[in-house]
Amino acid sequence: MAWFRRKDKNIAELGKKDIPSGLWTKCPTCTEIQYKPELDKNHSVCRHCGHHFRVPPTVYRDLLLDRDDIEELYLNVKSADPLKFKAKKKYSTQLETAIIKTGQNDAINCYSGKINEKRIILGVMNFAFIGGSMGSGGGGIGFPFN
Repeated sequence: MAWFRRKDKNIAELGKKDIPSGLWTKCPTCTEIQYKPELDKNHSVCRHCGHHFRVPPTVYRDLLLDRDDIEELYLNVKSADPLKFKAKKKYSTQLETAIIKTGQNDAINCYSGKINEKRIILGVMNFAFIGGSMGSGGGGIGFPFN
């Protein structure tokens, strides 16, 4: 037996409103719901508990380097699986999945740019790429710099 019954069957129901995805996120530490633009303004740190959300390498790049002269380096470097390593999953399968997921070829992103007009090379690890594990591609990068 229902506790509540509608008296008038002709009441119009409103349809679900479309809310853009990615506008809200939940803090994994305190479970507070965060408005994404506010979280971005706070540099991906939860205002309630101080949890630091994971940020992509491009955020670090934009935060650290002067914006006028940024060049991404080693775009063609890609990890391989010369040992045909196997664990629970084949490493080559993990690599393929990580490349699709992140749009990167390796866990490290390298940039040439300036901080306060001084030329630097910046390497930023991406934890979303197999936990930030450096493969044969990123491990073989040398940084020739004059």
